[in-house]
Amino acid sequence: MRGFFLSVIRGIDKKFASLFDKGVDEGDESGESGSGSNSFAANYGWIYSTEQVAELERISLDNAYDMNILQYLSDLVYIKEKQKNERKMIEEINAKYKLR
Repeated sequence: MRGFFLSVIRGIDKKFASLFDKGVDEGDESGESGSGSNSFAANYGWIYSTEQVAELERISLDNAYDMNILQYLSDLVYIKEKQKNERKMIEEINAKYKLR
């Protein structure tokens, strides 16, 4: 049974690999983690992510916590890729008009 559970976890980890950036270190007194993210993300990242999913799905936060895990993770992938695309578009506009 344990082998089955681990294979399911590995499958989810592979399918949603883009959600999980490189490992996060414990961080230092300044609140910065080793990967450059702040302590807010380390401490409240899943709450923030769930708020984003609830907004995307137009549902309550409680309903977002009760979502099917695959739908929830798919929504997170969509949100993350959308943010990357928007940043890229902003960079292209800035480069085109030499704004910085």
